[in-house]
Amino acid sequence: MRNFIASTLIEASAIFVFGSQLGIHGVIWGMSFGIVLIALLNFLSVSRVIGFSLDIRSWIKVGFCCAAMMIFGQSTFVFMSHAGFPLLWTVAGSIAAAWFTYVVSLISTNAVKRHDIQRIPLLRKVFP
Repeated sequence: MRNFIASTLIEASAIFVFGSQLGIHGVIWGMSFGIVLIALLNFLSVSRVIGFSLDIRSWIKVGFCCAAMMIFGQSTFVFMSHAGFPLLWTVAGSIAAAWFTYVVSLISTNAVKRHDIQRIPLLRKVFP
């Protein structure tokens, strides 16, 4: 009950602040903020009761890898578009660059361990 009251008050404040400056988009941002906040508060309450713990470092690593994938994919798309490549090759190249960046960053940050990769049948020969 306390989680709901706290999130509702903060959501109403966020809707007022964001809505007055950004219009309907600000109201949507404020409502979304409230939904995320109530979910986070409920998760923390339940995890405290059942003794669940979450390794936040692995989530931060994956978040960093996703950000790197986004940056390299977007920059590859812009570069290939301005270089005059056809749209098919531009999209394929940016997807390949984003995927390659994601895999390399997952391996380099040790978010995916070698024994995780070895469970994939096609990659057993690449990573013995």
